[in-house]
Amino acid sequence: MTVEQGASWLPPEPATQFRELYEEHYEGVRRLLRGQCRDWFLVDDVVHDAFLAARGKWSTICGYEKPAGWVYCAALLILKNRIRAASRCAPCEDIEAMSPATVEPYAQVERAIDIELLLQRLTLRERQAVVLCFQLGWKERDAAAILGIAVSTLREYKRDGRHKLERSHDRPV
Repeated sequence: MTVEQGASWLPPEPATQFRELYEEHYEGVRRLLRGQCRDWFLVDDVVHDAFLAARGKWSTICGYEKPAGWVYCAALLILKNRIRAASRCAPCEDIEAMSPATVEPYAQVERAIDIELLLQRLTLRERQAVVLCFQLGWKERDAAAILGIAVSTLREYKRDGRHKLERSHDRPV
């Protein structure tokens, strides 16, 4: 028996495991974020930061059933925080230069806030299922895999979430 054959039962090194995760999911995380944000430079920065964060916490994450799900969620959270931080840092001259013609984007912001408030009425799993499948357009199979649940369970959460949103849509937020 050679050394290579004797060591075949050993689990792969953490660096090898992380490299495999990176190579397998880098483009998927990038595509997910590009669907959320048009600024490709920001998306590339966020993907890089998400994988750096995963590498820093790899000793914990590698024990998870789906470490890729952690990376996807971390990337979405980092992107959301970056967008919020950028919106808080608007220069004063931009605010003063607003005319009534530029107020239209605020209607979109108000609509997004209304949708977020409606989503808060759902349970965590319903919200995850609705966002992944309806907002992000993920296939049920992929969303169920990321959430670690069966596809039939995901369908139930989607259905329940959609019905709750339809019922509460007419009520004030």
